[in-house]
Amino acid sequence: MTHTFLLEEGTWHGKGFLINGANERFPFEGAISTIHVSGEWIHRTDMKLLLHDNTIEIANRCMIVPFEEGDDQTTWQSQNAHMGRLLGEFVIIGDSILSICVSADSAFQGAEYFLKINDTTYTNRGMMSKRRYKVSSWVIEMKRVL
Repeated sequence: MTHTFLLEEGTWHGKGFLINGANERFPFEGAISTIHVSGEWIHRTDMKLLLHDNTIEIANRCMIVPFEEGDDQTTWQSQNAHMGRLLGEFVIIGDSILSICVSADSAFQGAEYFLKINDTTYTNRGMMSKRRYKVSSWVIEMKRVL
């Protein structure tokens, strides 16, 4: 199976909801983009979360080591204002891309997967925890726009 998310440059519109540690559900949506440059891929997420009448912007920039020809696994890292440096892996498993991560101080752990529906549609499910307590989980439907 050929994946169009991450492995190809593109921009996606994501829409879904976030569930916080108190099991409250909040809508959010935004843009997800991947750019391939020499020696690295830049994956950016810019989401807006509607939280109790306040809109909170969530931005993340992830630097991905490109998948080598024939490999189904690679690494990534990002810097987060609340969690510090995150170190992660992407693994391709058939119709899905699995991502796991841990903060440099090991306080935060996360996992998510991207399920390919077709070349222009993926679903995303994930979670983040701090010292084994859920911080958030999410459900996103992604449609390719570019």
